[in-house]
Amino acid sequence: MTDYNLYWGEIHNHNELGYAQGSLERSYEIARSHLDFYSFTPHGLHADGGVPDGYPIVNANWDKIRQAAIDHDDPGIFTCFLGYEWHSARWGHVHVVSTEDAEFMHCARSYKDLQDHFRGRQTILVPHHTGYDQGVDWELFDEELSPVVEIFSEHGSSERDIGLFPMLGHSGGPGASRFTVQGGLAQGKRFGFTAGTDNHDGYPGGYGLGLTGVWARENTREGIMEAFRSRRTMAVTGDRIIVTFDAGEAPMGSVI
Repeated sequence: MTDYNLYWGEIHNHNELGYAQGSLERSYEIARSHLDFYSFTPHGLHADGGVPDGYPIVNANWDKIRQAAIDHDDPGIFTCFLGYEWHSARWGHVHVVSTEDAEFMHCARSYKDLQDHFRGRQTILVPHHTGYDQGVDWELFDEELSPVVEIFSEHGSSERDIGLFPMLGHSGGPGASRFTVQGGLAQGKRFGFTAGTDNHDGYPGGYGLGLTGVWARENTREGIMEAFRSRRTMAVTGDRIIVTFDAGEAPMGSVI
């Protein structure tokens, strides 16, 4: 892994722009103080619920959200991505993270529509808290669009349905084993792991709630995104444990 550097970041976090608390400015200030990369992911819409065209507060502030990602992005120092969360009771929840500064949030009415819109773009769709019942649609799961899956957050661990960190069930329960990460891997799906806080107090990278490490060539949008797509990632719950392994010349995340 001599060609790569380890960077730590958060790509799943909320504040007052979408039902949570804490200002956008405060979120970026906290993120920059201790992280290498960050994506603010406001609760954007509920595709098969009451707000398929976007939450009013996010729609009204999209230009502000977009501009903040642009203004705070500091290549080599602090990388920022534009993002948002897409909700669905049927297909699960994903956060959309992009190197592109989209003028508008895409309010897809179905998971397939969401996938088709972002196919071929520098964007990833990250399923999260999949361990809940209907937490992910493994049949529609696309490894190109979703090279990583969030395995841990304040909701608990989606790795399996037993263990030290069960799903808490506070907003998406109950759990179901076939939707867990182990359930997806058993079906032959291939993906890397991330962890994020998913907290609702505007504090990115809060200790104990999930953090993502990536092995990337450089701390830029392109560098971090390439690491996600190549699955050179690790998910931790708190301490920044350094994990690295390879198989001959193939680094972690490779297919051999």
